[in-house]
Formats: sequence, structure tokens, C-alpha cells
Amino acid sequence: MPHRAGLTTRRNAEAVAAFRPVLAHTGILVSRARTTLDQLPSSAPRRKWQAILDDLDHSSDQIHQILRTWQKAPPAEGSADARDAALWPYLCSWAEHATILHSLVQQDDVEHRLNLTPEQAEQLLAEVREARAEGRLRVMTSWHDMAGRRITTVELPDDDLGHTIAVQGDLDTPTLTVLGRYDDDLAAAAALPLPAPPGALRPDGGDTRPAHSRVQRIESLTHEVLTSTSSSEVAEVLHFASSTRPPFRGPLAALSDLTDAAGEFSRALETHQGTEIAARLAAVSRQLHYLTGEVREISDELDATASVLPPHRVPRPHHLPAPRSNHGIQAQTAPGPEARRSRTQATLPTLTTPSTAQPPARIR
Repeated sequence: MPHRAGLTTRRNAEAVAAFRPVLAHTGILVSRARTTLDQLPSSAPRRKWQAILDDLDHSSDQIHQILRTWQKAPPAEGSADARDAALWPYLCSWAEHATILHSLVQQDDVEHRLNLTPEQAEQLLAEVREARAEGRLRVMTSWHDMAGRRITTVELPDDDLGHTIAVQGDLDTPTLTVLGRYDDDLAAAAALPLPAPPGALRPDGGDTRPAHSRVQRIESLTHEVLTSTSSSEVAEVLHFASSTRPPFRGPLAALSDLTDAAGEFSRALETHQGTEIAARLAAVSRQLHYLTGEVREISDELDATASVLPPHRVPRPHHLPAPRSNHGIQAQTAPGPEARRSRTQATLPTLTTPSTAQPPARIR
């Protein structure tokens, strides 16, 4: 697989080049994140974030050690590729956990204060609930702060001034409360608590990047159908598309896996609306499972027909113009013999016949 190996080498080299500006600051970044970690409330998952920082610190040490070893070794052909390959897994750790590190480093100790009276907050909450029930509430963004509170910014449909309202809690539960009203989303972002690092769908899932996929693209399968001439060829494509057995899981099975993963994500949001979306995705997954079985059964029936396309379906020539089809053209009266003779004489060149036939020259 020389092509794939070349892509991997290029990927590793690009990752090393992108990380070089950060390399000199890794220690400072981890140290600042640890300082923030010590000041967080007990409700935050501090032990888990501590483990991430320890892993980043270890990865940074390994990166520096590999670079020092490579600088001391005499340069040889391919040594840079080997260095980049050794750096790759540690660079992946920094790339994967950069969001957590950035969130911890950016935290501040600014305390949020409600900028509304209790009466104003209660009135705004009623308007938010009404707009939500009518499906007219505009949800702008949502995050969790370091204390684990879910914060969402919304806009009311009838607010001509475009104020941004911040609420705390699930939008579809009775525990929803209003945090404040701001002139715009920038003012809200400046006044509200900063986001905590977002979670992972499968914390113990390890590397979720797929290996080299054997699933063909739908476009490729469609092309195979469009270029087929027999029912057995199309049946084979349909059978592959509906295959559910690894390693040759077809696109339909892959689509079912996608909807299952999206449903898992929606449930993990831990909101009322997320639960409803997960239920809808589960229904879609069941329908896909049924459709996959239908396609597989149809492929068997199509194969049993043992048919080919009829010969009158002649493909068009690629370079010369194709004959005009009579379909859709108004029928015309066939020309008589005189008309055909005159048309032939007008189109064929005049041939001059010599008066005395000369024998061909003899080849010696």
C-alpha cells in the first residue's frame, strides 16, 4: 500500500509542523490549567480533568524526548519520517484534549450577578415558556459552566430590540430559571460564566477513528448499477449494499450505525428534547433495519430472474453523432422514387469513367 503509506507520512509531517509553535509553551499551559483546577467547585469532575492534564504533561515530555534523541542522532534517509511517526500518538493526545486544556486555561473567577429584579425575571420566564410552547423561541447557544449548570441564550420572537436572554436549566422542564437579559449575545458572553470543557459521548471508547473502510460509497454502487447489463450484476450490488456482516458491512448497515450513534448522543444530552430526538432516531433505525432486509430479499428475487437488458437498448456512440430517434418526432410521408433519386444524385459525387480501361500496373 505505497499510496496509503505516503499519505500517512504526509499526515504525520503536517501534524508535527502544526504543533511546533505550541511546543515551547506546553509546560506553561498545563501549569495554568492545574491552577484553575485547584479553584474549581467540588461539583466539577476535577479528578478526571486532572488525569487529562497528567496525560498531556506525559505526552509533552515524550515529544521533547523524541526530538532531543532525533537531534543527537546522525541524519539519515527516512529518519524524519520515523521521528514523525513516533511523535504522532502524542500529538494526537494534544489535539484530542486541546478543548479541555483551553477551557481550563481561560477560566476566570468573575462571579455572575442577576441584572434583573425578581419580578422582571419572572415576567421574562413566562414569555420564554410561552414562546417555547408555541415553537417560536430562538435558541442561540448552550453550554455548561464549571459548576455543572446548563446555560442557554435565547431570543424572544417579538423583541424588536433583539435582547439576548440567558436561562439556566432544561428549556422544557419546570426548573428553568432566568439568569439575565443583555443587549446582544456579545454582552451576554462577557457577563455569563465561561463554558466548561464539553464531555465525550463514549469516555471509555478509546480511538473511535475507523480503520480503512471497506464500505463503498453510494455513488460507486449507483455507478455499478447504471453500467450493469444483467440482473445478477445489479442483484450483487444490492446484496452488498444490504450486507450486515463485518467486515463487509454495506452502506445501509453503516447508515443504521450512524443513526444509532446519533441517538446515543441525543440521550447523552440529558434534556427532554434530546430524549425525544433519541426516540425518533430509534424509530428511524428500526425502519432502516426493515428496509435493509427488504433490499436483501429483493436482491435475491432480482438474481432469480436471470435476465439481461434487451438488445434494442443500444448505447450511444461517444464521438460520432448518434442517429436521431423517431420517438416524439412528427411522422412524415416517405419520399417517392423520383425524390429519392434526385436526392441521391445531389448528394453523391460524380464519378468519371475513362473511355479506355487501362490494366493495372504489374507489380514486379
